[in-house]
Amino acid sequence: MKKIIALFLAMAMAASALTACSSNEENVSEGSSSSVSEESSAPYEFTLDGAYQAVVNAYGEDFLPSMDITEEQMRDVMGINTEYFEEVKAQGPMISTQVDTLIAVKAKPDHADDVEDELNKYRDSLLGNMNYPMNMPKIEASEVVTYDDYVFFVMLGKYNDTETDEAALLDYYVDENDRGIQALHAYFNYQDPVLPEESESSVESSEEGSSASQEESVSEDSSNEAAQ
Repeated sequence: MKKIIALFLAMAMAASALTACSSNEENVSEGSSSSVSEESSAPYEFTLDGAYQAVVNAYGEDFLPSMDITEEQMRDVMGINTEYFEEVKAQGPMISTQVDTLIAVKAKPDHADDVEDELNKYRDSLLGNMNYPMNMPKIEASEVVTYDDYVFFVMLGKYNDTETDEAALLDYYVDENDRGIQALHAYFNYQDPVLPEESESSVESSEEGSSASQEESVSEDSSNEAAQ
């Protein structure tokens, strides 16, 4: 009798162990599936070009930088140490009397703080140098912002040549510069996929292609009617 009871107990314990293992495997499977789902749920991947384009789109015609700035120019002319840069895209003004500049940097791993320091040093150098008085409020309104490994120096905005009050003018340029900051905030919070705007040439090509297609369709219909 004791042997029978012992046998039943052993069988019950084995069944319990198998149930527990099965439950753990299901939990692991669900956890892995959930993790993969979360990783793939991001609407788009962050890129330096994407972030840069977000700012350009935010300003439209008010985006004045039009001359590319190379890493060599940043080191030799602007005094920025680029050794911590993994990727960089920067533009400045074509006209010497303007200061509008956008510098976008993807820092090497664990060096975002170093890049931020370099860009802040550059901003400080602008504040300490001799500049056209009309540009000082825009320089003061400039800002360095960081999102993970991406660091940006933003000094942008539409010029105001009618306001004479210094405090009001500074407030104006702070608001103008904030257009770029808000664009970056939206981009890095998945609120802006930043689809590049179509150029006029691509729009014209599309329209020409559509027109040609319509003409071909009309020609075919005419041919079919003539054959009938």
